[in-house]
Amino acid sequence: MPIAVFVVSADYTIIYANRAARDIVRLSEKDLRGKNFMSLVSPEQRDAALEFLHLPADILREKSMSVRLLRRGVRIPAELSASPWGGKEPILIIYVCDLSRSVTPLHSPMEKTEAFRIIVEESSVAGLLIVDDKFKLVYVNDRFAQMLGVTPLTLIGKDFRNYVHPDDIGLVAGRYVARQQGMRVPPVYEFRAIHSSGKTIILRIHSTTMMGRDGRIYSVAHVIDVTDEVVSRQLLEESERKYRVLIETATSGISVDDPEGKIILVNSALCAMLGYHDERELIGQPITKILHGWTQENIEETLRRRMSGLSEQYEAKLKTRTGETIPVVVSASPLYDSEGRYAGSVAIFTDISALKEAEAEVHFLLDLLMHDVGNQLQLVLAGTDLLDMAKTEKDQQAACRYIHDGVARCLEIISKVRRAEETKVEPPHPVNLSKVLLQECELLERQLGVRPMLEGIPRSVMVRADSALGYLLRNVLENAVKHNPKNEKMVWVTGRRLESTFEVCIADNGPGLSDTKKRHLFDPGRRFGGVGLHLVTKMARKYGGMVTVEDRVRDDPSQGLKVCISFPLVS
Repeated sequence: MPIAVFVVSADYTIIYANRAARDIVRLSEKDLRGKNFMSLVSPEQRDAALEFLHLPADILREKSMSVRLLRRGVRIPAELSASPWGGKEPILIIYVCDLSRSVTPLHSPMEKTEAFRIIVEESSVAGLLIVDDKFKLVYVNDRFAQMLGVTPLTLIGKDFRNYVHPDDIGLVAGRYVARQQGMRVPPVYEFRAIHSSGKTIILRIHSTTMMGRDGRIYSVAHVIDVTDEVVSRQLLEESERKYRVLIETATSGISVDDPEGKIILVNSALCAMLGYHDERELIGQPITKILHGWTQENIEETLRRRMSGLSEQYEAKLKTRTGETIPVVVSASPLYDSEGRYAGSVAIFTDISALKEAEAEVHFLLDLLMHDVGNQLQLVLAGTDLLDMAKTEKDQQAACRYIHDGVARCLEIISKVRRAEETKVEPPHPVNLSKVLLQECELLERQLGVRPMLEGIPRSVMVRADSALGYLLRNVLENAVKHNPKNEKMVWVTGRRLESTFEVCIADNGPGLSDTKKRHLFDPGRRFGGVGLHLVTKMARKYGGMVTVEDRVRDDPSQGLKVCISFPLVS
């Protein structure tokens, strides 16, 4: 078979083309002279052809490339090789072997030219095959036969579908038929084949069609065994899936940021912790968006520590979507790419709200012991001193009252704290608020002689609470009486139904509190309303409600205080 020869300049302008070259593209010498060789190459292969022809001269002389040349719009399969030639003006000699002519003796495939045999049959990477219009293999090279674990002669004349995995026959045969009918189908895809040993292999095929001199349409395909590549890819994907599952199922929040401190990954737990519904709301944002109190200087300092390889653990506060803060422990470590360059950092955020609440509770109880109980013990000591110095029975009785009041107050504080602790583990459930409230009002009248005036309290209101609801109401009612120095003590209890809660307000005609004291009324470190109100707040939060305080008469603290407690309604 004659070899087509093109001589081209440095910019691929055709200087000379021999007769075989003119025949392969069906153009005259006049038409070819001055034409750019790349215009003869199929458009989708031009970049690859340019890259091939730019190879160093010693490498270029040893290699060849499969291309499709254009013959009046028809793509002609060919094998291309080249040899640079130096001189004043460097030129390139391009050799082209017309593979379409190799199909001519399809009825006797052994009559192939030496060039075709060298280029095709001895390929060590790609398997080559030709299929006629009856599904029959009319040519295969040694490499394709090796992929299937058989000899080429075993395959010639066989239906190619016999070697395709049963689950992929529909795909491969369907595309073969569509291509035979001139339909556009993806030329490159992967399918499973059966090795002679029975194992499954994965092949990537690049297929096209061409017309033989007998007028029949043949499918010509390059095939590469990608089993190892696909298995490696699947293992990588499985590894990535496992890591993704690990990240998404973690109860702690996880984020990854890039070298500039911008978030590139967050897990569902972190989104839920911060009140975001979609991770895309955080992706691309600076890490300062979620770290409360952090500035760009903090970020830069942290980046320097990470880039130096330092991993560390520290406490911080995260900002939620609504602006609230959550105390967390941050475990941060640097990330590196495959070449060992710093690629960012990963941080695990552990919500320590419960721990902080427990710490606050410990501090509260310690302060309670040192302050409230300590004050009452001072009263007891004062009583014992008075008892030592008492000279009359009246003095002795006064001293004993000091001691008795101090001990009783200590016991009362201990009882309140114990009651609150006992109800911690009891889950909230439906409770009739009206019934409990009426019972506590009656108890207040019996014990302290004050009868509350009720308004807006229906016969039944079911709220979310527990068995300590009476204790909560009793604390507020008793405070309204015990902290009122007036002779005529008055208590008002009002109720109103809101959208999803029922609000109970307990007001008195006592001296009230200044605005400053109202702001610190529920501060466990200040406790202007005693230990009871601090415990009331804790229980209300457990129910999902809240406690507020205000003047009974707006802007006039001297007219008394009003404490309002909201309870979630049970639908």
